[in-house]
Amino acid sequence: MIPEWQQRRPRRQNGQKGAVLLVVLVFVFLLSFITMQFVSEVGEKLQYRVQTGGDAVLRRVALDGWTHAVAVLAEIKEVEGTFFSGGQGWSDPFSYEPMTGLPDGVEIEARVEDLTGRLSLISMDEESFREFLESIGWNLNDASRLTDLYFDWIDEDDMVRAQGAESREYRNGERSFIRPRNAMIKRMDEFWQIRGFREWFLSNDPVLVESRELFLGSLTLMHSGPANINSANDAVLDLIGKVDMVNPLGVAQYMAGRDRIPGTGDDRYFEDVNHPYLTSTRNTDARMSGVESRAFRVTVRASRPGLSHHVVSAIVREPSSSQSGQSGAPSTDPAPSDPNAAESSSAGESTSNPSQASGSGRMMDLPFEILELSENIIDARD
Repeated sequence: MIPEWQQRRPRRQNGQKGAVLLVVLVFVFLLSFITMQFVSEVGEKLQYRVQTGGDAVLRRVALDGWTHAVAVLAEIKEVEGTFFSGGQGWSDPFSYEPMTGLPDGVEIEARVEDLTGRLSLISMDEESFREFLESIGWNLNDASRLTDLYFDWIDEDDMVRAQGAESREYRNGERSFIRPRNAMIKRMDEFWQIRGFREWFLSNDPVLVESRELFLGSLTLMHSGPANINSANDAVLDLIGKVDMVNPLGVAQYMAGRDRIPGTGDDRYFEDVNHPYLTSTRNTDARMSGVESRAFRVTVRASRPGLSHHVVSAIVREPSSSQSGQSGAPSTDPAPSDPNAAESSSAGESTSNPSQASGSGRMMDLPFEILELSENIIDARD
């Protein structure tokens, strides 16, 4: 008769072998997953480099195209005297004055955005900031909370607002290395560091993503004057209507022309803040809206379709603007509050000094102050 312990022994060995096999399979699966993620990430980076780097011809064309586009701005300024609207021709400079002599197989396109059409974050007080948040979909309580959090971040004291956060609250939070700047933010990317805004901006909820893009596309640090009503989006127009007490619907209908369809040949723009459609009971100096353009983002993209491209983008401003109420605009250096830097959505190369770019010396001869120059930035924030 075989002892019972000898009968059970093979079963224990089989169980051990099964456990070892399971561990090996799990390890192989994890290793395969990590390898696939690594290959995917490296592949994306290589594809980006292939598309945007290593083509000196495209870079030269893009830089020359950028200079050409800004020269068109200068010409329109000389002819018109004042920038009011892209309807003057400067929003599409290559349609106004085509660029010739392009190398075979190279295409070029340009876009000029009027940053003055955005609200100046520098000039906004707590009430207007909260009202703006409400205009893009936040309820009163959440808009008030975000307003408290933002103004606690930029004010000089350490007194906590009702729903705000100062150094102590950040120190006791999950990201204890973050500290409020206690001064005006330097870049829009800095919002990713501010409590409340960070959770909002990192959310994948479609509604929050849409409101985030509207928020970032309606505010700027590149001027400190009134927003150009000719270039304002619906959210900016809505706030202007509340603050300046004008009818945003009437303004939009006037600019759409007689056919009431924006983007057609009969579109109009305002040249005087005293126009009947802009009549306001507010003092002119206290108005949030104006009719002039002063700061622009000029972006030029040179490409070999389907192969590669090179993008040059820069923010320019008339020098006189910076000397008359615009000097309060902050520099564009990254915020130092996070040693790991903001989780910026930008990628590529950037320089704040145009003289560092090959062939950019001619840019300095144009009648504009260059605030920021970047190359191959995917998603620049102003």
